Amino acid sequence: MKLLVFVCAAFAAGCILPVSTGAPLPATTVGKGNVGFALSGEAPTLDLIADQDNQSAPNNDAIAYGAAPAAASTLTFSYGITDDTDIEVAGEGALYYFIVPVPTGGSIGLRQHINAGESLDLGFAARFGHVGSTATVTDSMGNRTDSGARANYGALQAILQTKHGLVRPLAALNLMPAHIKRAPSDEPEFSFNGFASSITFAVEFTGRQAVFAPYLTATNFYSDRFNNSGFFISGGVMVAFRKDRNQPELVVPPSTPPAYGPQPYPQPYPPQYPPPQGPAPMGPPPPQGPPPPAPQPTTAPM
Repeated sequence: MKLLVFVCAAFAAGCILPVSTGAPLPATTVGKGNVGFALSGEAPTLDLIADQDNQSAPNNDAIAYGAAPAAASTLTFSYGITDDTDIEVAGEGALYYFIVPVPTGGSIGLRQHINAGESLDLGFAARFGHVGSTATVTDSMGNRTDSGARANYGALQAILQTKHGLVRPLAALNLMPAHIKRAPSDEPEFSFNGFASSITFAVEFTGRQAVFAPYLTATNFYSDRFNNSGFFISGGVMVAFRKDRNQPELVVPPSTPPAYGPQPYPQPYPPQYPPPQGPAPMGPPPPQGPPPPAPQPTTAPM
């Protein structure tokens, strides 16, 4: 890829090759069949082709050894292949001079979650990636030559994070071995190895569907080409859109279905007057006398 000429011409080494070292993702995974997205920005960032000439003192150069005056950015897509394992695909990029966005490469890898108890989550991630940059430089005689660099790298990360609450502190250890090739405009192409290690501390603000995390990273870089190592501090921000798997599920009680058919009549109000009295009790029947005499037949006179 072709970058702006001034990006590489501004540095004595010819160009820079920035890559993020400490961007943390949550220790949990997205869950089987789910997806997540994360975007991070980090500055200053590791320069894989930094050399011993990139010193900040005594000439107040903008580049300290191991760091470049650029912001590295990473866009990560996560897909859960199991409940505790994600596959991750990331696009690597840089904001040269914190303004000009330029893609530099990409990576792919896996992330594994381990339940570390009631209060902690543990995560491990491994990725393999490639970054590169090329620029055309014009010298004082008007001659145009290409200067570039590329690198294959591995990235290993271990993350320990608290499990519950809105604020969840996080610590991560990051290791990044790299094999780098350079093609300067003024000398033959050569290759060398480098190794970056860093530790990251972040404070994650966790919602049900999103995460926001400012972080600080301390990075040390060593390369056998220049036989030196450098140490620098960088800061960054990570924003992720993914479900918080440690939030309790909201349980909605089922609604009572309406009753169909005739409804019972309301009970009548109690009477406001005394109830009617029953008939008065009757006394014993009167005594009966002897039956009357039977009638006598009458005989007519002869």
